[in-house]
Amino acid sequence: ATEAEFFGTLGRRAGMQPVPQGAGAFESRLEDRLAAGERLFLLISGLDSCSDAGRSQLAACLRGLSDFHGDALRLVLLGGEGLAALKYAQGDLSLLSHAEPRHWPEWNTGDLMDQARRFTPPLDLSAEEALAILTASGGHPRLILDALRLRAKGRPLPECIRRLEHSSQIEAQFSAIAQDPDQRRDLKDWLARSDLGAFRTWIGNPLLRRLYWLNLLRAEGPAGQERLVWRSPAVVRAGLRVLA
Repeated sequence: ATEAEFFGTLGRRAGMQPVPQGAGAFESRLEDRLAAGERLFLLISGLDSCSDAGRSQLAACLRGLSDFHGDALRLVLLGGEGLAALKYAQGDLSLLSHAEPRHWPEWNTGDLMDQARRFTPPLDLSAEEALAILTASGGHPRLILDALRLRAKGRPLPECIRRLEHSSQIEAQFSAIAQDPDQRRDLKDWLARSDLGAFRTWIGNPLLRRLYWLNLLRAEGPAGQERLVWRSPAVVRAGLRVLA
């Protein structure tokens, strides 16, 4: 999107009239309301799927506003790797260096059982069945939903778990990475390992960082001592099959 399209979309969704045609106009509208004494809460989602330029311009706008109106402005930004880059990549100079990160919580058996009850027809999973799916999927939301859909069709639990490695989404993610010969070689090396190194808030290796933000890796271990590991054996088998 162009700058006008990006900030025009944000402005429309925030009810701004007339619709702003750029970063400056968007910031000015918010500045005027804050200067008039309003208290504002701004929630912006989908920042993992917009342009790098749009994210950077937005972060610059919000950084300036929060510096001057921190008591009256509350911000929640939802995104993935691109948003994390604005937080960590440039250290203290990062546009979102002052932001407080919150990671989406991992699924637990209660979450999984609640989700199963919302299926059509509803599934009444036992705690043991929920734990089996959670363990086999490594907590990956798409794999959990794939298993529940199969279970809702009456497939036995062992089959639901066995078919997780055939997830079309996981295969497509690995296939996209494998198009690059260098990344394909590195990916083959990483798939052979169970421990991919210490977890950092900003993962230095670009491929490992991409795998993490694709949700194929997770951090495991005590706080401050986490290690990067594959989500589940099903994810590893899907990757090996793509590379075969």
